[in-house]
Amino acid sequence: MRFTRSRMVLIALATLLVLVVCASPSQAQEKRYLWTAQEVGTGIFAMTTNVTNIVSRYLPKDVKIDILPSGAVVASCTMVNDGKAQFGWAEASAAWAYQGIVLYNKKHENLRSIAGGLQQANMQAFALKKFSEAKKVRTFEDIKKNKVAVTIATKKRGTMGQAAGPMQLEAYGITYDDIKAWGGRIIETDVPEIVNLMRDGRADLWLDNLAPGHPAATELYQGTDLVILEHNPQGIAHLQQYGFFAAPVPANTWKDQAKAIVQPAATTLITTHKDVPVDIVYLVAKAVLENGEEIRKSHAVMKDFDEKTAWTKERTIIPQHPGAEKYYRERGFIK
Repeated sequence: MRFTRSRMVLIALATLLVLVVCASPSQAQEKRYLWTAQEVGTGIFAMTTNVTNIVSRYLPKDVKIDILPSGAVVASCTMVNDGKAQFGWAEASAAWAYQGIVLYNKKHENLRSIAGGLQQANMQAFALKKFSEAKKVRTFEDIKKNKVAVTIATKKRGTMGQAAGPMQLEAYGITYDDIKAWGGRIIETDVPEIVNLMRDGRADLWLDNLAPGHPAATELYQGTDLVILEHNPQGIAHLQQYGFFAAPVPANTWKDQAKAIVQPAATTLITTHKDVPVDIVYLVAKAVLENGEEIRKSHAVMKDFDEKTAWTKERTIIPQHPGAEKYYRERGFIK
């Protein structure tokens, strides 16, 4: 009987040890979170590195954030919504994903926001100056009025840049079918090839969604004369339904831009999954809003980040995570 009892105790201890060993990796995994970025070397990857370094100082020591080098601001929404990552980036894409429109064929109802305004991207419309002068095109309305045969270069499908093309045209009652019917064409490719197409005169107009001072556009400006097609208030108002707002662009933001203009714009926001613990998201929001100066200095694209407005609906676009709301209520931002 004594031998049997001893043996039973040993078996119980062994079983408990197995359970502890098996449970440990799972528990450790629950304290590691993935934050989507983009490929190494991109601006978004650098942003992610800088922001997560700040956030990590606020998290418990046993909570770690790993950077996932994919997602950018389009695929990131789906990755976070589907639980393949816990944090990510979005722009107007957050509104599209949450509603299931434009680039998304289902509502991303698990998606929540934390803070916004980390950088601003504008809908851009760079036209060759020689094309603009020859065809008398300075606005989108000119293209429609004169049914201009224009070759448009945009990014590949599935990107914010490509989506910005037909949206800008739509704001003035123009479709890609119209462009083709008027003798024009649409070229969807990557940014280096767009630069080559414009530089060589094989494309007349580059439609995109880029931050002011974007390096590829700046490079194109160095050896190519360009003009920016301007938007009117009615066109910008139409684009507000897609999450854009009117943003002033000061004179000389771009080479040969002699006067200030207004463009549709959207800001970059931090997203998360609705099931990420409240206390973790609370600390992410706290880290971001309490370190505005460090964020601004950490990367040129975030130089205009404003922690005073990062919590507003205009910057966060979609419903906020309860953890972010908790922090904003404590600060008195939300009543």
